[in-house]
Amino acid sequence: MTIEQYRKLGIYFHHAKFDILENMEDFERHLFGFLMSGAYFNEDGEIIEARHLVDRIGKLKIEIYSNEHAPPHFHISNESKKASLRIDNCEELENSGFSNREIKNIHEWFKRSKIKLIEVWNKTRPTDCVVGKII
Repeated sequence: MTIEQYRKLGIYFHHAKFDILENMEDFERHLFGFLMSGAYFNEDGEIIEARHLVDRIGKLKIEIYSNEHAPPHFHISNESKKASLRIDNCEELENSGFSNREIKNIHEWFKRSKIKLIEVWNKTRPTDCVVGKII
């Protein structure tokens, strides 16, 4: 995300500039948010976010988390439901509340978006992640 995108979300933590922050409590709050987000620094010193938004379908978020367990998978969620599905075949790994119809719609999205999922997965693997890139 760009600095401007973070600002629109009200997040300044790692792009904080002292002219934006009104006081140290403000800075502390933003720093705490960053540390608790699971973000980390890669070998080049770049900040890597822990969760990566792949897409939105209405109120549904589709995300990939950086430091994950096998098999490679993605997460879907809305205000009250969540599920995780495999990237290779869209098999459900976990489902807390999504109906069969909603999962079927995710399968349709998956058919069009599998390449994007693989690209985001590969781009966001930390060097110490137990699950490597998808080849």
